[in-house]
Amino acid sequence: MREHWASGHEDTKRSLKRRDWIKMPENGMGIVIHDVHRESE
Repeated sequence: MREHWASGHEDTKRSLKRRDWIKMPENGMGIVIHDVHRESE
């Protein structure tokens, strides 16, 4: 279980480093989904 939590923690840290992912989507865009596992670094 700790390995699972650690993996999720690392994913969260990687996501929060992506400032372009954190900004609000443009009006009328609805939702935006980013997949940290498919994004090249």
